[in-house]
Amino acid sequence: MLDIPSIQRLSKQGQHQEAIAAASKLLKANRDSIPVKTCLGFVLINGGEFTKALKIYRDLLKSAPLNIDYLFGAAICHAQLRQFTDAEKAYQRLINLKPNEFKYKMNYGVLLREHGFFDQSEAMLRQAQDNNPHYAEIYHNLAITLEQLERFDEALAIYDQALERDSKHYRALSNQGIVYTKLNQLEAAEGKFKACLAINPHYLNGLNNLGLVYLYQRQTDAAKAMFQDAIAKHPHDGKAYFNLSNLDDLTDDDLRAVIAQLEEQINTQGLTHFLDKGLFALAQFYQKQKNTAKSEAYYLKGNRHVARQRPYDNHKTQQQFDLWRRFSTSQPKTAPHAADQKIIFIIGMPRSGTTLLESMLASCDAIAAGDELPYLNDQLDKAVARLDPKSPVMTADEIKAIAQHYKDKTQWMRDDDQWLIDKLPHNFKWAPLIADIFPEAKILHCHRDPMDNCWSLYRANFENGHAYCFDRKALGQYYAYYQNLMKSYEEMMGDQMLSVSYDELVKNPDGESQRIFDYIGLEGYQFDEAKRGQNYFSRTASSAQVQQPISTQSLGGWRRHDEFLEPVLIALQKQQQRLGLPVYELKAG
Repeated sequence: MLDIPSIQRLSKQGQHQEAIAAASKLLKANRDSIPVKTCLGFVLINGGEFTKALKIYRDLLKSAPLNIDYLFGAAICHAQLRQFTDAEKAYQRLINLKPNEFKYKMNYGVLLREHGFFDQSEAMLRQAQDNNPHYAEIYHNLAITLEQLERFDEALAIYDQALERDSKHYRALSNQGIVYTKLNQLEAAEGKFKACLAINPHYLNGLNNLGLVYLYQRQTDAAKAMFQDAIAKHPHDGKAYFNLSNLDDLTDDDLRAVIAQLEEQINTQGLTHFLDKGLFALAQFYQKQKNTAKSEAYYLKGNRHVARQRPYDNHKTQQQFDLWRRFSTSQPKTAPHAADQKIIFIIGMPRSGTTLLESMLASCDAIAAGDELPYLNDQLDKAVARLDPKSPVMTADEIKAIAQHYKDKTQWMRDDDQWLIDKLPHNFKWAPLIADIFPEAKILHCHRDPMDNCWSLYRANFENGHAYCFDRKALGQYYAYYQNLMKSYEEMMGDQMLSVSYDELVKNPDGESQRIFDYIGLEGYQFDEAKRGQNYFSRTASSAQVQQPISTQSLGGWRRHDEFLEPVLIALQKQQQRLGLPVYELKAG
């Protein structure tokens, strides 16, 4: 039977299951041994068994409630189990007991950041920095928080300070690469990811992110090689499979090999991380093989897997749409707060062609692509949440603050004389309010065939939110609510908003783009497809597709899956009928 030091060595070497089994066996033979219980708690944390570890530490704390090691173990478990209040209490107790110990403040700062308290996180991490100005990991975590606050220059500088203290800190290099990617400085990002992988060639985030940079740079062969390398080194993680599945130039041999490997991982429960991404990837690989039955089966499994984690509530959704409408049409008419902001808002459902439209507009030097900007939507969501639903009215000062916040966050993204594109699709919720706050803005409502849009949404696997996407009936219902809201907005806003049909855009890109540029006020600009991809990339689900030539290939694509998508169609038509909307009709052929 192994002793405690031997078990701890096993755990530190990454042999977690062996260490847990040995510690459990030792505890059976020594049921009241505090050192053995402490050892088991340690190896359980290292092995990711946080629920079991927490039970051990709670038992230990009964006899020693102020023991620093037990409190720290419990705090780590609470944090990993997303038990914020309990974790916060444990870290605050630790800091009171040991006010000069940096590691408790550092971990507490990370906890605060992970739960969205970024300002408090920065303050706590700076206190940890004061306690230990030499520890690289504090600087690394502080830089992550500053990055989340979008103070990118400061974040890059603090990452440099982490690297000054530990030149082998490959995660700091990788995170610098992420910042440079956000800043659209792709060569600098590439250099940071390569430096990261020179230190740790197996670092999964570095492999995936370098592959994505190659994709954004249109180096598809390099992107494919990087994702394949990530899969070879991390066959149990779904991320690289999913990234690879978004490429369009996979050969028949590529597809056969990756399908065999991924299907085996899924069927033997060997895909231990990001199973949802693996399921969606397998569906996409089969779709590329034109194996409709297999593709649909894995899309269904992937969507059901996510739906269990993000349940959809149809009644609450109806209430949301009603609240958005009342909020967006009930604000006081005050003096314009953002009259000097030249913004092009591209709104509509996700996967409705917003990325293609942005790439076309960004071909003009007078327009800067901002991608999906969260600033307005986040502020308005917070406003809705704090107001009385019966009378969701903001004050003039609150509206002014939102306008100023948006300006502060976006000013650096464009030259003074440029238009800036904000293509966050769900800004459709606020269309009339956007027109009031930003009187110089141009609002483009991008839409496409409803069933094509729904089929694209069902395949998207959004990382957060979008609970309506993962159930076919819910998808049809939600789409009808969106149509109903936009119908009322279009009637209300008139020429304050331009309707843009994706279907017409891909059929007649020159004519439709001219109509859109004229609406913006750039009558003299002629769209040039050759310029569409220059200095433009998107970090959305459309990142690979938008690099392809404009094509009508996707039009009517849902019809190849009409039986599978029948629940979407029925729900859509029933909800349209209930709302008094034109009911979607199947076109001949």
